[in-house]
This record gives sequence, C-alpha cells and structure tokens, in this order.
Amino acid sequence: MTVSEATPGKTHFFLMHHDFPNDADGDALRRFVVGGSDLSRPMLLNFHIIVPDETAARGLSEVASKLGYRVNIYASPECSLPWTCECSTRMLASYDGVIAI
Repeated sequence: MTVSEATPGKTHFFLMHHDFPNDADGDALRRFVVGGSDLSRPMLLNFHIIVPDETAARGLSEVASKLGYRVNIYASPECSLPWTCECSTRMLASYDGVIAI
C-alpha cells in the first residue's frame, strides 16, 4: 500500500512534513504518521532486540534498565534468534532520535 492509498487527500501534507529516509526506521515512522500519530508529541516507543539465548536477553535487559528503559524479555522461537529483549521509552518519534538508540 502506498501513502496516497492509505491517506487519500493527505499525501501532500504527509510528504511535506515527514520526509524520512527510505530505510526500516523511516518506514516505521511513516507507519506512525499514516496511523494518525502526532510525531510532535512524546510517545511510548518499543525497540525489539533479538538475541541468541536467555542469558544474553537478561544481560541486555540489565543494561537497558540502568539506562532508563522499561524492559521485557521473552522467548521468541519464531525469530531467527530465539529470545527478544523489548526496550521501551517515552520520546519524540524523530528519525534522528530513533537511529540514535
């Protein structure tokens, strides 16, 4: 689906005010805008990091927690690496902010 299909009549506004790079992070931010999120306001963002085992997930969660992230770890056997560490933080959803993490 293209942006114009998802938001008829709003494509021009979208393109003028949210010119993100063509990569996975830019795609995620475009989905926020298409879904109606106001990127000028802080929101809870979840970052999912897949790791090879529970030990790695626990180690990453400890570090992320000390950095102020809300952390959740869980088995994710459907992924290429079987554990996920989900790190959440409240922030402005800007491209520079997302890639800085």
